Amino acid sequence: MANPIYKPVESSNISALAYDGAIGYVQFNNGRRFGYTMPKSLFDQLMAAKSKGSFFAKAIKGKCDVAFTGWKCDNSPCERDAIYVGRPANDPSILAFKVCRECTKEGRFHGINFSVIEDIKR
Repeated sequence: MANPIYKPVESSNISALAYDGAIGYVQFNNGRRFGYTMPKSLFDQLMAAKSKGSFFAKAIKGKCDVAFTGWKCDNSPCERDAIYVGRPANDPSILAFKVCRECTKEGRFHGINFSVIEDIKR
């Protein structure tokens, strides 16, 4: 879904939620948006939870795959959504970059070897 329709929610951590197909979208109070693969039943539980932030932390964060981060892969000309942060393996002084699953499989970024330093997960 290119532009999911977010519904505002009452939460100290989450400002809005949306669902489309198999992806539940979460907008945090800092404005960042992420999409997580999840069944509709799990999304409905999140919507109904008294504490949406606590439910998210217990049932979704680290358990559901990140499907959308709002960032694009920095490996030009790739235009896919980034899901990992990487750093050149031989030079940790270089700033981290965002990379998609497909470019990560290749293990190369602009011709240099890199190591994934973290999944992009909230």
